[in-house]
Amino acid sequence: MFGIGRTDKDIKINLAGTEIKRVTSCNYIGVLIDEELKWVENIDYIYDKVVKYIGIFYKLQNILPATVLQTIYFAFVHLHIMYGIEMYGSASISHLDKLSELNNKLLRILQRRDLCTRTEELYKTHNTLSVTKLYVMQILVLVHKLYYHEETLPEIFAIILHLTT
Repeated sequence: MFGIGRTDKDIKINLAGTEIKRVTSCNYIGVLIDEELKWVENIDYIYDKVVKYIGIFYKLQNILPATVLQTIYFAFVHLHIMYGIEMYGSASISHLDKLSELNNKLLRILQRRDLCTRTEELYKTHNTLSVTKLYVMQILVLVHKLYYHEETLPEIFAIILHLTT
């Protein structure tokens, strides 16, 4: 296999004579992929983007109507949570909790609700789902497209599907 004292980190990969450098994570079209596929860096990245809206929403909650606040939420927060959720949603619950709690806090601010409000009520009011349920929904949508609307998926899916059949 690798020999005594050798680890997978010692492996060097060359492509057309150029060594491919090992990195602990990389940004691929806005999704941070770490070497162990734990998604912690990506979740932290989303968290850092979304946490900035706490103060903004807190100040706007008594100024703007609820419908406008909801529109702002979907345009600036929900959008970041949904992007790449099919991948990072598979992270452990302990990693996703940080993002879920932040989202719950934002929804409580927007709806002027206290900490005792059940999270199901928060999501129902905004007609959305929790982070973990959004992940499940997106995976189900992907599977549905694979079975019934393959033509709506990127070409790479058709290539992979035909290789396995």
